[in-house]
Amino acid sequence: MDERKPSLRTQGKPAPGDAGRSWRGLYLSAGIAAVLFVVLLISALVIDFMAPPPVHGGVETLKFIAANKTLYIAEQILWILPSVLPVVVFVALYVALAPLSRSWALLAAVVGGLPWALLLAVPVSRPGFAQPCLPQRPILGCRLGG
Repeated sequence: MDERKPSLRTQGKPAPGDAGRSWRGLYLSAGIAAVLFVVLLISALVIDFMAPPPVHGGVETLKFIAANKTLYIAEQILWILPSVLPVVVFVALYVALAPLSRSWALLAAVVGGLPWALLLAVPVSRPGFAQPCLPQRPILGCRLGG
């Protein structure tokens, strides 16, 4: 009888080159999402520098929004909407690193996801939005926006 060694495919495991091919769509989507994420955030920064919002007071902020409604809405959309794109990148990062080490894959996803989560706070934490109370001010005199 001819004794053959069972191939990797017959043991239920994919061949070494097959694993990368099965995730190719995810990796491609993650690459596109990463580039698109950076481009959209740079666009938001350009809009922010074109018409910088006021840093003191709610009335000034509302006047700014009324005068620059289109730019303000575009900037808010460009800050918040692209935040979905890194999710694809972090999933692909986990999938790519998991065969090597699940703990390193999880660590990479968490370290990659943490700055992204903190970035979501940027639109609501502009300078002057919530100023800390200074020692010379009475505690009851502290107000948001100055």
